[in-house]
Amino acid sequence: MPKSPLVARRTTPILESEKDRHVPRARRGRGYTRQCREAKLEILNCSMTHEIAFEMAASSVRFGAGVTREVGMDLADLGIRKVLVITDPVLRHMRPLQRVIESLDADGIACTVYDRVRVEPNDESFRDAIAFAEQSDYSAIVAVGGGSTIDTAKAVNLYTCYPPEDFLDYVNPPIGKDLPVPGPLNPLIAIPTTAGTGSETTGVSIFDLSKMHAKTGIASRRLKPTIGLLDPENTRTMPAQVAAASGLDVLSHAVESYTAMPYWDRPLPDRPLMRPAYQGSNPISDVWSLQAMRLVARYLVRAVEDPSDDEARANMMMASGRFAGFGWMMQHSRITMIDAGFRPFCSWQRLPQFAAL
Repeated sequence: MPKSPLVARRTTPILESEKDRHVPRARRGRGYTRQCREAKLEILNCSMTHEIAFEMAASSVRFGAGVTREVGMDLADLGIRKVLVITDPVLRHMRPLQRVIESLDADGIACTVYDRVRVEPNDESFRDAIAFAEQSDYSAIVAVGGGSTIDTAKAVNLYTCYPPEDFLDYVNPPIGKDLPVPGPLNPLIAIPTTAGTGSETTGVSIFDLSKMHAKTGIASRRLKPTIGLLDPENTRTMPAQVAAASGLDVLSHAVESYTAMPYWDRPLPDRPLMRPAYQGSNPISDVWSLQAMRLVARYLVRAVEDPSDDEARANMMMASGRFAGFGWMMQHSRITMIDAGFRPFCSWQRLPQFAAL
């Protein structure tokens, strides 16, 4: 568990050595007193320029076999009558999407399906999805698929609610302007079909910028899905290779979260609202990350070798969404050497990041 920032920055004069502790203060001299004052001033200055807090801003999640069938009731309870379902061409005719449509039909909710999500989305695929959404009639979004689908849905939600003057206005610097999201977005329900990215718990949308051959993204707490439905039944059709690669993605997120820069080493924001989506390692995120590592060590091989092993697949999804996702979500960034190295490579080769791992 990380030390508190105050303990980490204390200096010897403040703690006092064993020898000094037994010397009367009157006999310690002006030099010692001045040293103590300088040390106290250093601590005060640090507290004024460095982060003093971390915040747990997590998405709601519901975990359990069969929870996909509850999506219709969730939307009906929100007063939603028309939704946009976002998925990819492969999932368009598979059982997870069929369950979603059946649930929507059962609660009388009309849906329009967009099924052109690109694996490892880029700005062009984002624009295509946004243009489709602008021509559709809906008041909520349901994302069914992996991280590419959920990230695309986040971008669609943002750009249709608050269209910017320029596409890069919301994009992270130095590529974009990093403008704050002006207000709340439409409800977004994320239903992951892989156990790796944890995108259903984060406020980040990642994409390739084609003209620069660079991977970048948009980060805001307002992008977080309203709820993520973690249904282990949706991973039964996941191929062994994808199960292995996405499982290593879980491990990568957990390790990077646990070893990330401590939150107190970040600059203090001007306003609480300006705290980034990823804040730095902290005592709470460490708990999530460590448990994710334990689950991966215990269940990854089983989940890869036997797709019918429901216990293993369920625990890998738990590790992805609840533990690694929550731990990673609370970091200031997962850009350690692992991500920093893989992102340009994956953009260049058009590979899912978990495949490069």
